Amino acid sequence: MEVELKARAPHDIDARLASAGAVRLSTKRQKDVLYDLPGEPLRKKGVVLRLRTENGRTLITYKGPSKSKRVKAKEEIEFAVAPAAKTLLECLGYSPSFCLGKTRVEYSLPGVTVCVDQVDIVGNWVEFECFGSAAEGRKRIVAAAARLGIQEKDLAPLSYTTMARERLKKVSRQK
Repeated sequence: MEVELKARAPHDIDARLASAGAVRLSTKRQKDVLYDLPGEPLRKKGVVLRLRTENGRTLITYKGPSKSKRVKAKEEIEFAVAPAAKTLLECLGYSPSFCLGKTRVEYSLPGVTVCVDQVDIVGNWVEFECFGSAAEGRKRIVAAAARLGIQEKDLAPLSYTTMARERLKKVSRQK
């Protein structure tokens, strides 16, 4: 099970990662397109069906509903597909329900992947992720965050898509 927590990125996150001995793994520009059926039954169940493009690759991802309130703990299935997967999804009745882009720099700390994300619409975040049980994953994430000077109270089981949708609603109400 994938376990995640996010926090606002401190302005000096790169220096903090270097001080903690984090190993830089990759830099990617990602475009995520979420798919759903009319009426958004997947979204209502907390399920994600996503096509992600990054560095010339297309990945399809299924994320099940979260199994915990304290962390995002979801079953995740992800694999590479041909770009024609978009057409297949649409032939099956799915249509794009939301699109979001980000630039992601991935780092490794023992037992945890740390992603520094510049997310369109919602700004700069640090995402901590690992695989395992919700309780064990949370312990590993809290320890990794502490190594970076990020307090447990600042970690939250947030979704970039949910944050972006809320931001867009707020902007449209202000107009």
